[in-house]
Order: sequence, then structure tokens, then C-alpha cells
Amino acid sequence: MMNGRAAQEGATRLLAELLSAPDLGEAVAKNAANLTEEFFMVASTYMNMAQGEGNDEVVETLSTVLEAAFQERMKTLPPEIRLLNVMMRAEGAGAREAAMAADPGAIGPPFFKLAEQMVKDVSGQPAGQERDAVLAQLESVLVEARKFAGDQPSS
Repeated sequence: MMNGRAAQEGATRLLAELLSAPDLGEAVAKNAANLTEEFFMVASTYMNMAQGEGNDEVVETLSTVLEAAFQERMKTLPPEIRLLNVMMRAEGAGAREAAMAADPGAIGPPFFKLAEQMVKDVSGQPAGQERDAVLAQLESVLVEARKFAGDQPSS
């Protein structure tokens, strides 16, 4: 296991490689195993710094790389984690319902266990606008998923 500094340096090198890649999709796929939490934290930190500096062009470029990396990473995740991620990013109940309809098999005990654990974890964080928004989104996801699961014919 790499120490923190080495992991950050590796993540920074990967980010630089992806930023300069002639084909982002190919580069992200080639580096899928290196798209770690550390990579996403480093990339998000750079994006936050660029936002703070008002550098919209850098923000847009980093956002494109982060989205491509996120989509590649999603391919390797278990279905319940993929669906929860999609639902948390979805805007509105209609988009969340479409996500569930597209992958109804992901709605089951592992999904509910994961979402309920996330509610507990987020509830334990210090109160604030961001925490409250995430908590409200998680609670909406759970309510909608329970309703969706109840509406599905049992197999």
C-alpha cells in the first residue's frame, strides 16, 4: 500500500496524463485500475482551486476528465452502488425513476442496506447545508426505491 504522499503524487501524475491524452476515453479505460478514491480527491481539489480562482476553462476541462473517470469507474462497481450513484446524481424523481426502471434488478436487499447505511453515515456528519441536501436526497432515493420495489411484480 502506498503512503499518502506517494498516492497523491501518483494521482496527480495520472490526472496530468489524462488531461494531455489525445483520446480521453481510451486513456481513462487504460487507467481504470488507477481511478482510486485518491485520484478523485486530488482531481476534485484541483477543480475546487480552479473554481476559487475563477478559472472556468480549467474547471470545465477537469470536470470533463472527472466525468469520464467516474463513468469508467462505475463500470466496475456492484449494481447497487452503480444505481445509488446514478440516483444521487439524478435531477428529480422522474430521472431517479428512469434509473430504477433501467436497472430494476439492482433494487433489492443490498441496495436498501447500502442506502440505509449511507443515511446513517451522513446523519453522523456535522450539520450544514451540504449534509442536509445529501441527507434529503438519500431519503428521497430510499422512499422512491421502496415504492418502486413495492410496485414490481415478484419474480
